[in-house]
Amino acid sequence: RDCVALTEIEVPDSTTSFGAYAFYGCTGIKNAYLSNNINEWITDWGNSEGFGGCTNLEYIYFGDGLTSIGEGMLANCTSLKGIYIPQSVTAIGENMLKNCSTDCLVYGQKGSYAETFASAMGLVFSEKEFPLVY
Repeated sequence: RDCVALTEIEVPDSTTSFGAYAFYGCTGIKNAYLSNNINEWITDWGNSEGFGGCTNLEYIYFGDGLTSIGEGMLANCTSLKGIYIPQSVTAIGENMLKNCSTDCLVYGQKGSYAETFASAMGLVFSEKEFPLVY
């Protein structure tokens, strides 16, 4: 939290959970690639805000296994260009993208909750390969 020197995150598959504000305020982060085994972001009264306030975050890849993305997870990520949401996600908090760029692309599989979410938020959905590769 609040580590401004952090510029990129690659979370290994051995990681299975994070606390509510794990990367909150890490304004230097540009890219984040998260483990395929993270199935839980612990919440604080319903908020997860794991990357809240990461104003330089451009791309984030949520790995397979995650089933829900909580309120405020990407709140105030004003530089966001793309999010990959895996097919395993079946619930997303209403304010996950509070105060974020409306130019953000949502990447995922056709017919998935990611596509439904993008449509509900007025965002463009893409089935193309996510631009962040690890």
